[in-house]
Amino acid sequence: MESKNNNTIQLLASGDAFIGKNEVVNGYLNIVCNLFTTEDCIITCEQSTNGSNYEFVDTFVHSIADFGTTTRTQFFVKAYWVRIKVENASFNNIPKIVLTTLFTASNQDSSLEQPDTVQGSVNVINSMLANYNDGTSDFLKPVACDVNGVLKSNLVVEGISLTPSTDGISVYGSTDQTVANAKLLNTDVDGKLNVNITSLTLEASDDGVGCFGSSDGTDRIIMKTDAGGTLNTVSTTADTLITSLNALVAENKELLRKIEINANQLPNSTLLAGIDPAGIPYAIGDVIGTTIDMGTMETRNNDVCFSGYVKIEAGFDNPKLIMQFSLADTQFFGDGVECSFYKKSATEWEFNFQRNNVGLRYVRLLCISPIKLTLCVATMFKN
Repeated sequence: MESKNNNTIQLLASGDAFIGKNEVVNGYLNIVCNLFTTEDCIITCEQSTNGSNYEFVDTFVHSIADFGTTTRTQFFVKAYWVRIKVENASFNNIPKIVLTTLFTASNQDSSLEQPDTVQGSVNVINSMLANYNDGTSDFLKPVACDVNGVLKSNLVVEGISLTPSTDGISVYGSTDQTVANAKLLNTDVDGKLNVNITSLTLEASDDGVGCFGSSDGTDRIIMKTDAGGTLNTVSTTADTLITSLNALVAENKELLRKIEINANQLPNSTLLAGIDPAGIPYAIGDVIGTTIDMGTMETRNNDVCFSGYVKIEAGFDNPKLIMQFSLADTQFFGDGVECSFYKKSATEWEFNFQRNNVGLRYVRLLCISPIKLTLCVATMFKN
């Protein structure tokens, strides 16, 4: 019988859908949907036991590339009411879709297209079809199993068929494709793989793994480990490699130690001028305290800071300080940048004179105008 509420001939815009109306299918076996379309569509069969809640939903993707413009799709009757929906799944409008829906009491024809999603148990009478692409086109090929339910397969690799065997897997050499020369890959009774490499069989051993030298096919060398899992070998090449690996491990450990020292290094402070309320006078050209050594290697500091107080009185009311730098604590260089002072009071000023990323090893604080220090501390640290 032809459906009255689930047929249509219409334009269907991209993303739009035709939705039919409920019809009673009680007493029928199958629902048949005949669809003509010029773009990919999704057919949905929704079935309900009460006319409002759709407990059974089956879908079928109508692919133009796989089926052309016309498909005939069948769904099993599972409930009392049914409605059909067709959705335009492409980016293009469909000038005209034609949907005719039939209800039949005959058995299902398994040669027709089937939904890609089916709820509940389904018995497949013939082989299921799976997609195969030869690099240009898609083809549907049968997929089946034997009487024991084991999936049948015929794996083809570059034109070479691998046929299952009760005694192993049959393979060919890379340059010999003669069927009579096929070899078997199999295992012994304990499950150990039997392998033939260049006509020399490598057998497993309780005392190690037996192997041959690259140019000697007569004398077998046993490769094994000691009780601690360390590889024992008489190979000169292997010994050299192991020695190199051990040296690399030791080098990495040393590098990690230096990185840890570098990361955890704390600031280092040095008192250059002691606490003296009366102040310690310095003349032009005097070095404040001692030269600061920034260090070398992983313990080298990057930044230095001079902090302290100066006493302001007649003859010492225009204090000036600069930093100087040296490669070897002999010849010093300055850039003329003077220290700034915070005027804490009329008679006491304080300073915090800092440089980051110091390039040379030695640093000193030089007086370029008379000054009286009541305290001066040098601090070195990582940036």
